[in-house]
Amino acid sequence: METVKEKIKSHLEKNKIKHKYLSDKLAISPTTLSQIFNTKRKLKLDEYIAITKALGVPFDYFINKIKEKHTNE
Repeated sequence: METVKEKIKSHLEKNKIKHKYLSDKLAISPTTLSQIFNTKRKLKLDEYIAITKALGVPFDYFINKIKEKHTNE
């Protein structure tokens, strides 16, 4: 099962959104964003909310994708 962070990474890749763009929108360093995505640190709730806002998706967008996949298995 994919994690929320993996779903966000997939969304970025699918939509050709660069990590630099997202880190700028979040006002965090690209290094910090990389640490989040590479499981060096946990994704905080406020960061998750900021990511969904920056990407223009609903709060539960990545969570629902996980639920849908798990339900279909």
